[in-house]
Amino acid sequence: MADQQNRYRELSDFFVKTQDLVEDIVRENAQLRACLRAFESLGGSPQEADIQARLRRSEEERMAIDREHAQAKEDLVELRAQLTESAQRFADLSEQVNLLTNLHVAASQLHASLDHAEVLRSIQEIATNLVGAEAFHVFIVDEKSNRAELVLSEGQEGKTKSIGKGEGVIGACLETGMPHFAADTRVAEATPFESPLAVIPFDLSGEVVGLLSIHKLFQQKTAFSELDFELFRLLGAQAATAVYASRLHMTSERKLATLRGFIDMLKGPAGV
Repeated sequence: MADQQNRYRELSDFFVKTQDLVEDIVRENAQLRACLRAFESLGGSPQEADIQARLRRSEEERMAIDREHAQAKEDLVELRAQLTESAQRFADLSEQVNLLTNLHVAASQLHASLDHAEVLRSIQEIATNLVGAEAFHVFIVDEKSNRAELVLSEGQEGKTKSIGKGEGVIGACLETGMPHFAADTRVAEATPFESPLAVIPFDLSGEVVGLLSIHKLFQQKTAFSELDFELFRLLGAQAATAVYASRLHMTSERKLATLRGFIDMLKGPAGV
């Protein structure tokens, strides 16, 4: 991009110089024509042929410079378009890098604790601050029933507390593990519970352990972009790992507490 800017400055300088040169040649032509008319009024002179030749050469030089000037204008227009395109690509790349950096920080926060409640709070913060969701629901899949249980809602009341595979849009995502995205995201109010703008499954090696359904965004946009799709994909993968690890930890802690109680029961009261 720096090379393009340098080239743009060079062409701009050349453009200004050629304008000055054309003006000089036009003035010189005017002077030569005035001299020629003066000689013609006096009946001609030996220098008339030389003046005519100089005038022709001057005219040819002017035409050549005009052509270079026109080419320089075309090059400037093309380079300006390239600079605009490069600036837009740079802005898009900066936005992507910033978003992915924030996601990396959020992922670190997700994996900072094995406490299940803390993981859910982290998912809630990511959905609000990073995704920009104003109304959304978080579901965790019950290991025994394989149903998605509503565990958290923001900006909208949950219509049902449990969703099975194949039941509506959310149930279809639970069954297939594939995300859902609405074609049009322009909504003034949160979409109905059964018609989310987006559903992001928390998929871990083909097993859906949870889902995030989004029903309204803070930022109005006409449709989801490729950057949004990449963000949702990474969020789904990171949330799946965090939920699975916290669930394992919760199950282990519960089993450990049961085992300790059983051992204490076998030991009996102290002193017996």
